[in-house]
Amino acid sequence: MRLSIATKAILGNFANINQNILFVEGNTIKTISEMGNISASAVINENIPKRFAIYNLSEFLSVTNLTEEQELTFGDEHLLIEDKDNFIKIKYYYSSEESISERFTKMWASGKVQSGNNKLTFNISDDQMNKIRKASSTLGHDTISITSSDSSKIRLNLLDKNNATSNTFSIDLDYQKSENYNIEEFNFDINISNLKIVPGSYDVSISKLSNNVSVANFKHTDSLLDLEYWIACDTTTNSGE
Repeated sequence: MRLSIATKAILGNFANINQNILFVEGNTIKTISEMGNISASAVINENIPKRFAIYNLSEFLSVTNLTEEQELTFGDEHLLIEDKDNFIKIKYYYSSEESISERFTKMWASGKVQSGNNKLTFNISDDQMNKIRKASSTLGHDTISITSSDSSKIRLNLLDKNNATSNTFSIDLDYQKSENYNIEEFNFDINISNLKIVPGSYDVSISKLSNNVSVANFKHTDSLLDLEYWIACDTTTNSGE
């Protein structure tokens, strides 16, 4: 088996979320942050033949890049990476599941991340995401606060939550919501540092899970890329409750 460039790119992104990873049989790969506030799932072209853990994903990817035409063979205790044209063989040993975060075992056992029924949905383009990141770097702000702009728009405000008079940057977007969902009651805050997502446009769905916790699901819109993230966000009520 060979890892495609696209799969390596996704794994490289996953390494930014957690250096540990647990592969299982099939064509789905997943990751979750050490804090449990970011998780991701992708369907890849390759079919993983067995369950195994990797402790240092960045190192693993670097090893696979030591040869140009590598063929992967999955043994009982290690992965054999071969470049037969150049007579190169690399043994890369699996890590024990006990050595990586227990969140991976729980994540695979629990299945897909569950979200609430009351949802707020919108689309954000790659260009808009880049503008938000650039503004965050320029202004030094680390929070996106999602609020109601008017009856047809939501506003993504980039701000400093600890300074009411700080400079701000905002983008207004069209949105849809569940029938009983009152967006004017809530603010949703996402930390910029948690937006560890592959570049591109996303369909975003925010579900309220409890009084002060919501989850934002980012699903990549590229039809050739089955990739999505779940990112925890803080929820505050505008009514003061």
